[in-house]
Amino acid sequence: MKFHLPYYKLFFGTIISIVPLYVSFPYFLIFFIIINSLLIAINQNIIKAVIFYLILSFLIPLDFLTLSTKSEIGLLLNEYFFAGLPLYFSLPGILLNKKYKSNYTKSQKIIFYTTIILLTLTNIIPGSLNLIGLGGYSIRLIFLFNFFNALIVFYYLSILPITGKLIKLVSNYLILLGLITSIFGLFQYFFNVPIIPNIEYVDFSRLSIINMNNAVDSFPYLLVPFIVGFSRLIYSKLFSYKLLLINIIMFMALMLTFSRWGVLVIFIIFSITIWQNRKKFLKIILVLMITSTIFLPVLINVAQNAIDSKEQSERLTSSNNLYVRVYLWGLAATAIYENPYGFGFGNSTQAMFNNESEFNFLEENNTNSVETFQKQSVHQFFLDYMMSLGAFFGIILLFLFRTLFKKSIKVIKIAPVEIKYFYISIKLITIALFIFYIQNIGPQMFYLFLFLGFFKNNYSFKKP
Repeated sequence: MKFHLPYYKLFFGTIISIVPLYVSFPYFLIFFIIINSLLIAINQNIIKAVIFYLILSFLIPLDFLTLSTKSEIGLLLNEYFFAGLPLYFSLPGILLNKKYKSNYTKSQKIIFYTTIILLTLTNIIPGSLNLIGLGGYSIRLIFLFNFFNALIVFYYLSILPITGKLIKLVSNYLILLGLITSIFGLFQYFFNVPIIPNIEYVDFSRLSIINMNNAVDSFPYLLVPFIVGFSRLIYSKLFSYKLLLINIIMFMALMLTFSRWGVLVIFIIFSITIWQNRKKFLKIILVLMITSTIFLPVLINVAQNAIDSKEQSERLTSSNNLYVRVYLWGLAATAIYENPYGFGFGNSTQAMFNNESEFNFLEENNTNSVETFQKQSVHQFFLDYMMSLGAFFGIILLFLFRTLFKKSIKVIKIAPVEIKYFYISIKLITIALFIFYIQNIGPQMFYLFLFLGFFKNNYSFKKP
């Protein structure tokens, strides 16, 4: 298997630029991002802007500016903002250039324009009014930047022809970035050395990655590259031992997050893939069995040590986590019922607990209160965005997942065999993220809009 990586200088340059962060010097990374974003904008290289955004999204360390400068500026301009710079700098020139025309499907138009309207009504207008002192309410800019990034990525892909070359390029970088972040996470887990520069606390009992100091939030970041790599491994004409090794590394990283719900998600994805390829899998299962005999003792030893630790022992034997989440979902449902128009980014948790005394969904409320349960986020993707963007956005989210699933099945039937794996992976990713987000939140909205951009009214499939 060969990886076509035409923008490798951006990849290695980003990694080199991260090194000075460990001595609290963030300006080299910022300078590198700004200069390259300007060059991309001048050349109006849309594909390069998207790839650079993906590289930065995976590799920029969590809260790098705040942790390096010890100032509050990072609360406004964090990693989401800097990852989006190649998108922001290129946007004006692309919007003004008449040669770029979007090629939306009907479903994409509904999702894209409705999302922009809801985002404007629930966040941009109230946030702007609050900023100038005319009412409204404050919003978390960092969440707004993250959402903007997702929408811009979709818009850029909507004006590009979807070719085999583009698909291979994006999938190659997703697999590469998943591998590198997995290696960073495994290094931190096994050697107890923090990979996030200047961070004060790290939970070494569970694997987390460089842009997420949280195991559960790390899981979906790694899950998507793993499914893309796994699909290519299964559906490619030639079996690749190199890709098998990459998938084993990413799979190990996913398992060491100790996300119980995540394990269920992977089991479902494996089950679907095995059932759909039951004849072909006889040969692959033999290879996996031989490979597992080599790695199984190591995995058993690692798992046993993790389970023996106090943190994991308490976590794996406790059922309180589920009760807490059900309670939080009830609080969120109450908040949405009382205000279906949304509270804006960053205000969801406060809105949930403001009227806790009026929460009547569970009898447990008679004994449980804010003092019993620690204030925390809703831990449910759909409820979280419904509180931020209004109840109607819940319908849009469901429509988005439905569109990704149905469109991927349709394109699988017409895609050349060399890139069929990519649309199969979109189908599996849609299933996986939908199940995972039933009881988790995550900032990976860009994944959904990224893959939404790979559907067109017509395609320009060529041999990659």
